[in-house]
Amino acid sequence: MKNLTLLIFFLSSCLAFSQSSDNLFSMALSQNIRKYNIQSDDAYENRDLERGKSLFDSLVKNHLRGTILDNYRFKRFEDDSYFRLNTIHKPFVLLTTASWCVVPEDQIAAINLLADEYADQVEFIILFWDRVGNILDLSLQYSEKIPVIYFDEKYNRDPQTIKTLKHSLGLPLCFYADQDRKIIDITRGGVFLPYDTKEDLYSINYNVFKNSVDNLIAHSAVITEPENESSTTE
Repeated sequence: MKNLTLLIFFLSSCLAFSQSSDNLFSMALSQNIRKYNIQSDDAYENRDLERGKSLFDSLVKNHLRGTILDNYRFKRFEDDSYFRLNTIHKPFVLLTTASWCVVPEDQIAAINLLADEYADQVEFIILFWDRVGNILDLSLQYSEKIPVIYFDEKYNRDPQTIKTLKHSLGLPLCFYADQDRKIIDITRGGVFLPYDTKEDLYSINYNVFKNSVDNLIAHSAVITEPENESSTTE
């Protein structure tokens, strides 16, 4: 009887591990990225930007939303300590970039304001794919409420992280995930417009990010049963 109980426990543990592994972001991406890359390369080679965008949105909607973001490991810029995604205990926005990605100042300003406005509800994190020496000035552009983390491929050779978070979908990217790391959405980040545009880039980016953050909060809401209050009759 004891052996049977142990066997049931072992099989249950294996099944739970298998189910959680099957639902990982990296697993879903690896199963669908080849077809996406072939179609995406064809679209951009033919300068069909709308089709390229549609293919990305379709990949996210049909295969990546609802998966669990892997517990990747990075380093904090401020003290070089290790940072893992499972240390975040509320919904979060992970923005991936690099020193060679030119992010407009208006976009950074919009992100900083939202990080301040939603500080109690959502964690904003900036991930640089770069050497620590290349991001000193760039990191100072972001609010103190936004942790800056980095991944230096020269010293950190984890192929899984590099492949799934950087090379497969490119940069920049913006991951919206709930407190359990379940992906609510993935976007290309903010809005980039020509330098000579007369449109208000700050307001546009603020609204784009705000809508996505509000959607994240709505899908991350934890519904709790109201406590039963004792009542007395007079």
